[in-house]
Amino acid sequence: MKNIILLKTLRALIYSKRVLWWLGSGFGRVLGVIFIPVHRVFGWGHYKIGYFFKRTGLTSSGAWWLRRSVMQMAVFVVVIVLAMPQTKLYAKRDISTVGQDSLAFRLTSPEEKFSTEDIIVVSDNFTPDVNRQAGVVEAEMFLPGNVFDAWQDQELSAIVAGGTAFGKPILLPGGHSLANSTRTEPVEYIIEAGDNLGSIANRFGVSLATILWENKLTERSILRLGQKIIILPVTGVTHKVVKGDVVSKLAKTYRTEETKIIEFNKLEENGGGLVAGNFIIIPDGVKPASAVPASARITPTVGNVTRPPASAAAPTASGFVWPAGVRVITQYYNWNHHAIDIAGGNFKTPIYASKAGTVVVSQCGWNGGYGCYVTLDHGGGVRTIYGHNSKLLVSVGDYVGTGETIALMGNTGNVRGKTGIHLHFEVLVNGVRKNPLSYVK
Repeated sequence: MKNIILLKTLRALIYSKRVLWWLGSGFGRVLGVIFIPVHRVFGWGHYKIGYFFKRTGLTSSGAWWLRRSVMQMAVFVVVIVLAMPQTKLYAKRDISTVGQDSLAFRLTSPEEKFSTEDIIVVSDNFTPDVNRQAGVVEAEMFLPGNVFDAWQDQELSAIVAGGTAFGKPILLPGGHSLANSTRTEPVEYIIEAGDNLGSIANRFGVSLATILWENKLTERSILRLGQKIIILPVTGVTHKVVKGDVVSKLAKTYRTEETKIIEFNKLEENGGGLVAGNFIIIPDGVKPASAVPASARITPTVGNVTRPPASAAAPTASGFVWPAGVRVITQYYNWNHHAIDIAGGNFKTPIYASKAGTVVVSQCGWNGGYGCYVTLDHGGGVRTIYGHNSKLLVSVGDYVGTGETIALMGNTGNVRGKTGIHLHFEVLVNGVRKNPLSYVK
């Protein structure tokens, strides 16, 4: 029995040797086709250089710098020097994507590479009084984000206070402070990196609520670099005068003093001088509560489509549910793809909020390859991203529950053809992309 095993082993080794010999000879021929022309070029160059120096008498049989080994080493050093800037030796450390600046990463770049610098409104400067005032703004928190676009884009060169016209707001870049100035006109402030509304309010000496009211913002609003916001000269609100307005009525409506309105807007002592259609500033005024109850809000939709029902799946131990109406995974999480791709559906397949949270991004376009995408903030530094959708069913500021339908599957962005209909799903924890399958099942 042992002899039979030994014979079979020897026979297997013989066949293995033949196979390896055949593969080796074929591999050698391939290398020969590639490197023989290169060797001929370098050999020809070496011969010409040596011949030139021999003719000029600058060399001898012992010239070390013309030896082939030395020249090969020199060529090797030159290649290393040229290749070094393309390696990860010069790459900055990025905990979210290890080796993303290396040459290999550039040759096999991810499907999406999306980055944006958002400045989140921080409400760390509310005083108890401002909290009460901000509560009035809270009732308007869920209004569609485009309701006030026309107001924000209008020219303010024709606003009039009393009998004196305001000039066009002064444009200020970030970093300037007018907290102790005696301004009587509003200014436009350009958002810079590191800004938040609380710090801007302190810088200009006005309340945070004043900035929120004047710019139709909420505590959940997101500021963009280069965005312009209007800063009033004092804490308060602006009011467009209508027929029948009197100072006493305005003071009662905005809960302030008549003398403050008269003095700041340079009106007559009895409050006369109000002109219908003009704008005045109400110092220390408080914006009145909206007459529409918050419970009567309508969630804005994109695409004006009927929203499919919510997911009936049970959440995992971490509180997440599967984010789509289908479960076919076509691409898993790896070093080059920081998400999972879920396919098998069509343009009517629902995309679910994997966990309850607030919509912080809901927009269409190229968006770095994401196409129409939604980003949800779940609190605690956890966010989820849903990319390539055909229609978005939520707007920025909406609060959605776990399993609620937020979009329809699609192939927008960096996707190829109808066969590319899928969901690109990411989970971020403190800005670092994590494997979604650690959260959903």
